[in-house]
Amino acid sequence: MKKIKYIISIFAVAVMASCVKEIQAPIIPVRTVTIDQGDQALSVGQSVKLTASVQPVNATDRDLKWSSSNEDIAMVSAGGKVKALSVGEVAITAVAGGVSDLITIKVVAKLVPVTGVSIAPSSTSLKIGETQLLKAEITPSDATNTSVKWTSSNDRVASVEKGLITGLKPGTATITVTTNDGDKTAECAVTVEDEPLPVATLDADNVSPVSAVLNGKVIAAEVSPGIMVGFQYAETPSDLPFNSTTLEAAISNSEYNFSAGISGLEPGTTYCFRSVIRLNDEENYGEIKTFVTQSPESLFSYIEIPESDIKQTSVVLKVATALSNVLYESISYGFMWGTEESALNNTLPANLVSEGIIQATLTDLSYETKYYYKAFVIIDGLKLDSPQWDVTTLPFIMESVDLGLSVKWANANLGAEEPEEWGDYYAWGEVETYYSSLDPLIWKPGRETGHERSSYKWAVLVGDDYRYTKYCLNNTWFSYWGGTGAPDNKSTLDLEDDPAHVILGGDWRMPTKDEFTELLDNCT
Repeated sequence: MKKIKYIISIFAVAVMASCVKEIQAPIIPVRTVTIDQGDQALSVGQSVKLTASVQPVNATDRDLKWSSSNEDIAMVSAGGKVKALSVGEVAITAVAGGVSDLITIKVVAKLVPVTGVSIAPSSTSLKIGETQLLKAEITPSDATNTSVKWTSSNDRVASVEKGLITGLKPGTATITVTTNDGDKTAECAVTVEDEPLPVATLDADNVSPVSAVLNGKVIAAEVSPGIMVGFQYAETPSDLPFNSTTLEAAISNSEYNFSAGISGLEPGTTYCFRSVIRLNDEENYGEIKTFVTQSPESLFSYIEIPESDIKQTSVVLKVATALSNVLYESISYGFMWGTEESALNNTLPANLVSEGIIQATLTDLSYETKYYYKAFVIIDGLKLDSPQWDVTTLPFIMESVDLGLSVKWANANLGAEEPEEWGDYYAWGEVETYYSSLDPLIWKPGRETGHERSSYKWAVLVGDDYRYTKYCLNNTWFSYWGGTGAPDNKSTLDLEDDPAHVILGGDWRMPTKDEFTELLDNCT
C-alpha cells in the first residue's frame, strides 16, 4: 500500500513541473564601446595593453573582440595586448554586441617621447552660446605621438570637443588636455558670463545643390550705427573660428532680421554656420546650425510623357526641377540622350518653362526605338545630372504630307515600313504584290523571271500568246496578233484595281502620270 502512494505522488510532481513556463531574461543591447587608451605610438618590438569600457554595465553581450587592420604592422591578442611588428600605421578595433570603437597605432623605428604640453590661451571668458578653439602645443615638436584628449571639469558650464569649447551656462570650468604619450597635462580656466548674446541664428532656406540663404536676427534692445551683422560658415564646427568664410549682411526690417545668400557650395555636403555681430572690435556669435545642400538626384523628378508628346520620329521630354534659388551668375539646362543605356552621348539644349519644368523636343529619331535620357543643369559652370529614364517612339504610320502640290503624297511607298524603303512592287492594275523589297525571296508564283504576261491578271491566252483585256492603249497589239476588239484606253486605275486604295482605304490612290510629273518638276 505504501508503494502505490509513492508512485502517485511522483506522478503529481511531474505533472506540476510540466506546467511551469520558462521565463527568458530580456536582452540588453550594448550602447557604447570606448577604448580607454587614446591613439598610441610604439617602436618596433614594443607592446601595449589596451582596455575598453562597455556601456551599459548590464549589457547582455559584453564580450570584447579585438582586431588589427594590418597584422603585418601590429598584432592584437584576444585580451587586447598589441605588439608592434614593423613600421607603419594600423587601426585597432574593439567590438562588443555589434558596437565598436577604434584607435590608431603608429609604429616607428625609434620613439621620440612627449616631454610636455601647453594650452593657448591658458584662460578665457565666453558668453552663453559662444565658442572658442584652444590650441595644444606638444614638446618636443618632433614627438612621435602627438594625440591628446580633452576634458571639461564641468560639462554643464562649458563643453569641449577636439579643443573647441562652447559656453553653455554661467559659471566656471577647467578645460584639461592630456597627452596619450606620458599623460602630460595643461589647463585652461574658462568663465562663462551671464549675458545673453545680442544675435541669434535662425535658419537656412532656399537650399539648392550649390547655394543657400542664411537667416539671422539681432535680439539686442537697440542697434548701434557701427554694427556689422553677417554669417560664418564652414564644413566643420572646428573650422568656424579660424578657417571659415564670413558674409556681411544688412538688417532688413524693424525686427532686426538679416539674411545673406551663399553660392559655390558642393552638392550633397553638410555645412555649419552661425550668425555674427561685430561691434567695437568685439564679435558675438549665434547658435551653430547646419544645412545639407541638395544632391543632384533630389533636384529632379520624373514627369510621365503623355501619348500626345510621343511621335514616330520625335518626342517631347519633360523633367521637373526643384531649383528655385536665384543666387547664380549663370544657369543653363539640357538633356543627354542616346540609344544605349550606358552611353548618352548626345546633348540637347532645353528651356525652363512654367512651374519649374525643363523641356525640349528630340527630333529625327528612328521608329519604335527606345531612347535613354537624363536632364542636367549647369550652375556657374558646375554640371548636375538627373537620374536616367527612357522612352520609346511609335512604330511607322502611313500619313499624308502636304508638299504644296495639287494632291497630298504619302510619306512612304506602299508596303514600306520607313520612308527610306523601296516598298512593294505591283503590276499596273493588280492589287497583289509580285515582289517585296522587304524580302527579295518572295515572288508571286509564275513571276520568278519577272513580270510575265502569262501570270498577268489582265491577260488572256489567244492562240499561242496572251492579249491584254484591260488598261490597253495600243490597238496595233491586238491586230498584230490577229486579235479582235479594241483597247479600252484606260490610263487611270479603277479604284478596285488600285492597290493603294484597296490596301489603305479612304481617299488613298495611286498617282496619275500628270501628278508624278508635278512631283518631279516641283520637289527635290
